[in-house]
Amino acid sequence: MAQKKVLVTGCNGFIGSLLVNHLLTNSSYLVFGTAKESNRNPNLPSENYIELDLLDSNKIKQVLINIHPQIIIHSAAISQVDKCENQPEICKRINEEATREIVQICKELNCRLIFFSTDFVFSGENNRETIHGLPNPKSVYAKSKLNAEKLVLELGNKAAIIRPVLVYGYSPVANRPNIFTWVMDSLTNEKNINVVSDQIRTPTFVNDVVKLTANIMENSLHGIFHIGGSQKFSVFEFACAIARCTGNDSNLISPVNSQSLSGAELRPINSCLKLEGLNVGDQKPLNVEKGIGEALKQIQDFQG
Repeated sequence: MAQKKVLVTGCNGFIGSLLVNHLLTNSSYLVFGTAKESNRNPNLPSENYIELDLLDSNKIKQVLINIHPQIIIHSAAISQVDKCENQPEICKRINEEATREIVQICKELNCRLIFFSTDFVFSGENNRETIHGLPNPKSVYAKSKLNAEKLVLELGNKAAIIRPVLVYGYSPVANRPNIFTWVMDSLTNEKNINVVSDQIRTPTFVNDVVKLTANIMENSLHGIFHIGGSQKFSVFEFACAIARCTGNDSNLISPVNSQSLSGAELRPINSCLKLEGLNVGDQKPLNVEKGIGEALKQIQDFQG
């Protein structure tokens, strides 16, 4: 049987890089990746990597048509909430207009699209929002992702949308920290950090997101999927759990109210979603203790 071509945008990113690594272990797929800069993933062959700036709509079309994938996993985005507020036009072009281009090419090529959205499409006023909950984004970033979701849903049964919550773990390819690597690096260097105590999340180990994505692909699923860990924590509590599970000093972590920080109004207080679409195979999201343990194994595995 011929290999299916899979294209991962944002393959230099945290989730994108680990998705590529996972897919490369499956001989059913011929994996391609794109990112704005040069290829940082030594596992992805150079001939399967294409530099792609999502601001260049002509290049998007050219790359996608040349590869002609059966499946596109669109993880590339501008996701820094404050940066999107300061550069709303850039945010719109990358998160919305580039997605519009990709959706159009998917229609022309009849290929499936898996799109990474965000828990921030909800305002955070309700606990455990379902996939049928009414989105009410508070930030330019979240609004751009919701608008992109609407474009993706035009593909009907060819489209899947994943909304993950506070994803953590380790990738040697990603050059931006996530909550786990930031807390680990800070505590290892005995640096005092302030962490919000009134924002509630369900921290999600990154490999659970990767596995869900693979399940969606392998089972040709469509629709909206929520993915989060099984436990609710404030971000401060989660940071303390990281310290506890890694043998670091939690006294270096100080709780602060989000209202004391710039941009608090742009982030939901509670983004705990009802986990839906996860009853595929035997996948169950890890609890925080096991997830942090697996994140430490990732560091050990990648660093030898």
